[in-house]
Amino acid sequence: MKKKVVIIHEELPADATVYEQDTIAQVHFIEITLQKLGYATAVLPVSLNLSRLRKTLKNRKPFLVFNLVESIDGTTRYLHFVPALLEESGVAFTGSRESALFLTTNKLLSKKNMLHSGISTPDWQEFSTVSIDNLTVPMPFIVKPSGDVTSRNIPETSVVRNDEQFFDMLNRFDGIQKNDFFIESFIAGRELNISLLSDSGRIEVLPPSEIVFGTFPEGKRRNVNYDVKWTPDSREYHHRSRTFEFLPEDQPLLNKCKKIACRCWECFGLHGYGRIDFRIDAQNNPWVIDVNANPCLAPDSGFIATARSAGYTYEGIITRILDGACFHSSRFRGNNGF
Repeated sequence: MKKKVVIIHEELPADATVYEQDTIAQVHFIEITLQKLGYATAVLPVSLNLSRLRKTLKNRKPFLVFNLVESIDGTTRYLHFVPALLEESGVAFTGSRESALFLTTNKLLSKKNMLHSGISTPDWQEFSTVSIDNLTVPMPFIVKPSGDVTSRNIPETSVVRNDEQFFDMLNRFDGIQKNDFFIESFIAGRELNISLLSDSGRIEVLPPSEIVFGTFPEGKRRNVNYDVKWTPDSREYHHRSRTFEFLPEDQPLLNKCKKIACRCWECFGLHGYGRIDFRIDAQNNPWVIDVNANPCLAPDSGFIATARSAGYTYEGIITRILDGACFHSSRFRGNNGF
């Protein structure tokens, strides 16, 4: 009898955004790949009704759960609820544990954790404390959501470079839930990604990649916002690309980024796979801007492209992720709690 893998993802609303619809591309890709590997599969949408999730998994008794949940009810605030339930139930699942997902999806906690661990991250200030008389982060800075990993709340005007833009920002954000945002020093430079993959305790650092902003006009902010990621009819979407080719003189920088990425992996307790995002300043200093414990696994995603550049087939990538899930599950709780 084939081993059963249940693929779980967030339950999507009827008016799902492009970002949310990308979940379906991930599900289809994972399901087809698992079937090629000889597994029986089932797909299960997840909502805040966690008792229903527990009951369904108990009835289906999967060999393993492939966790693709990136948000619940439209927010990442509840993201860690699912791995918490899976951990408590003792069921094997892919990716990072509850604690890592809780820390990495709350950007303020994430930055505080990096600061405490000696990992360089751009200066920041909680938006609720920002005023004309209390600004601790020098301009230019960027306004960022503290819990939304999609960059949907980072429009072009979110970079503040002068007093006029600062006053405009305060007016635009007047009356919003200010605890949902923070400001961060904007590092005007290159953007690098380091992806990592592990199975039986062995962490593999995949080839570094760089986001190239191509023919962005002079003065255009070169960073990954929502349009760059998810708006196919935007200029930004079509004028950025990813490269794995670097000059020899980049090697010391890349080695440094790899070491920092491994430090982030240990510091946040990541499992299975992850991606660390860097900005590189004019002095060639790397700054960690995001620790992504749950990167997208769609076939055209950055993580999959990086693994492919390392020589992995689609089946090889998924096999490594499954092996990592089984290793960590058997080590801590046993292979299945049902």
